[in-house]
Amino acid sequence: MSADDRLAGALDRLWDEQFRRREEAATAPELQLHDLITALETRNAEVAAKTIGHWLERRARETDRVSVVATGLSWLGGGTRSVEQTLISMIGRAAHEILVTAYALTSGSVRVTHQLERAAATGVRCVFVVNRFRDQSPEIRDRLRQLADQHPSTVAIYSYDGSTALEGLHAKVVVRDRMEAVVGSANLTFHGLTTGHELGVLVEGPGAASLATAIDMIIASPQVHRTH
Repeated sequence: MSADDRLAGALDRLWDEQFRRREEAATAPELQLHDLITALETRNAEVAAKTIGHWLERRARETDRVSVVATGLSWLGGGTRSVEQTLISMIGRAAHEILVTAYALTSGSVRVTHQLERAAATGVRCVFVVNRFRDQSPEIRDRLRQLADQHPSTVAIYSYDGSTALEGLHAKVVVRDRMEAVVGSANLTFHGLTTGHELGVLVEGPGAASLATAIDMIIASPQVHRTH
């Protein structure tokens, strides 16, 4: 094993101890620090710094950045962003694709809907997976249908229709470019985005790609069919 590999391995073990808190590593920090020092001693400072830089870049790509978002005055402030503004900002950064799963949609989400319409108009692929689309409000159904008619190559609407009344799609997720996602309790409604108290997280990193893959899976399931 090369000195670079030993250094990267020591850094990986330290990372796991500090941030993943593995129970089996309870006695490992002293040994890991020794490994790190040994690896550094075998290389000059410039090469060691470059190796650490490469390791940090790899870890950054592999690690999710997660922050809390919320609806409701009791939770906003102190660095906590609103769900609605986070969605608007995130959708505005889309370059290729936006995936949306929704339990309930109403015209009360007009600012988010408008941003989705702007994204579709610029060629961003917009995919909506909606719980029982036929049961959503007529106004929002007509608006989404119109959007799909205007941009048939970039907008797709799917309906989740369970085989029984007990089955349903309750996930509230928006994913941008498989790189960033908002997941939480808020429906895309006036209550969910303005008057209610809702919590969620903004995920930046590989977790967003995993969420997108989960949405791909449900689109391919027999409970989902395309409406537009």
